[in-house]
Amino acid sequence: MAHDPENAAAAAEARRVGGIRRRREATLAGAYDLTSLDTVGGVRRVIDIVLVDTLSLDNGVPRNRTLLAAAMAALKALETGELQDRMEALEAIVQRQGRGPAPFEDADRLEDTQ
Repeated sequence: MAHDPENAAAAAEARRVGGIRRRREATLAGAYDLTSLDTVGGVRRVIDIVLVDTLSLDNGVPRNRTLLAAAMAALKALETGELQDRMEALEAIVQRQGRGPAPFEDADRLEDTQ
């Protein structure tokens, strides 16, 4: 049980380790200028960190594989960011125009007259 006196020492140690981890995470996030991975910018920042850290390693097959993986991840992040920007632009246009006729309404009317 969680409140069992026999587990008090283990619970105290778990709280201590959890606190150390949270402080360490906050320190590292500040040092690496990390915000979050729920944005394309946050993911790009992690890729940048991996790339710079990997470049400082000795040249070899593992380093080269990591660099290729970082390049692939960067390409995917760029593609995702571009698609996100395009979607936001399209959504802004649709919002400005409001609700108009259905996009195929004119074509349907043309078919009816022929």
